[in-house]
Amino acid sequence: MAKALIVEYENCTGCGLCVMICPFVHTNEFNPAKSRIRLVRIPTEGIIIPNVCYQCASPAPCEEACPVDAIRMGPEWQ
Repeated sequence: MAKALIVEYENCTGCGLCVMICPFVHTNEFNPAKSRIRLVRIPTEGIIIPNVCYQCASPAPCEEACPVDAIRMGPEWQ
């Protein structure tokens, strides 16, 4: 079974911590332009959806950065 991240968009507050930690892990700089994660905002619905990349060997940093558990590793990672 493929490894997957579970995105609970209902929990996302749009804080952007996942967007900031991603480039720091990969390029050692806090530069959201280099992030592999984007926040898709649907203001008319009041929804923010983290769009994650699935490219990392271990997505633990973005999971750990999220204060509301909107991004978490699926059971295949464990």
